[in-house]
Amino acid sequence: MSLLLCHQCLSWTRPRNSRCTICAERVDLGARDPSFEELAQKIGAIEHTLGVVSFPRKLLPDLGTVYVTTNGFIFLPHRQVQEPKLVTGNSTGSSIFWIVAGLAFTPIGILTPFLRKKKVERKIVPVLHPVRLEKEQSDRLPLFLMNHPGVLFISLETVGSIKKKGSWWFIKRKFGGVLRFRMLKRDKAFHHNMQQLLNIDPWSQFRA
Repeated sequence: MSLLLCHQCLSWTRPRNSRCTICAERVDLGARDPSFEELAQKIGAIEHTLGVVSFPRKLLPDLGTVYVTTNGFIFLPHRQVQEPKLVTGNSTGSSIFWIVAGLAFTPIGILTPFLRKKKVERKIVPVLHPVRLEKEQSDRLPLFLMNHPGVLFISLETVGSIKKKGSWWFIKRKFGGVLRFRMLKRDKAFHHNMQQLLNIDPWSQFRA
């Protein structure tokens, strides 16, 4: 069965016995989806950005940005864009000659890797870009959630505790298991911002 959006916890899930595998609420396939207004009310408005993290999951994007909203966290996966890039490779025409010459003359064989011509080509390759939103763009969050199963909303009401261990942050939920976010070496803002968040209410109650 394909992923469905649970109208109760707003998680994308594969229902088991017609129930959400996260919150165990019944998933009605015939029920209408929540309106953007209803989703916006549940998600809340963006307060600030926590940072870019790795969020390991099966068959779903793992790199994304975590935002704090008035009602919880929301993880927005990086968007993939096809962009032209210059790619360098060996020129096959000249390399054959140098390989044959290298077999016959040992000194040339030593120099072969350095004498081959490099071929530069322009190719279209997939590139990941973070989704950057300002507070004034909070109305876009419901659209992201409805259109992308990789988006994850974590309601403040479902959070049990938050703790850090090494380069990982663990968010223990009251149901649905523990979520793990790993800080990236090139972007340590997430750690600093999370520490600051846990010093203020209502988030301070979750510090483990």
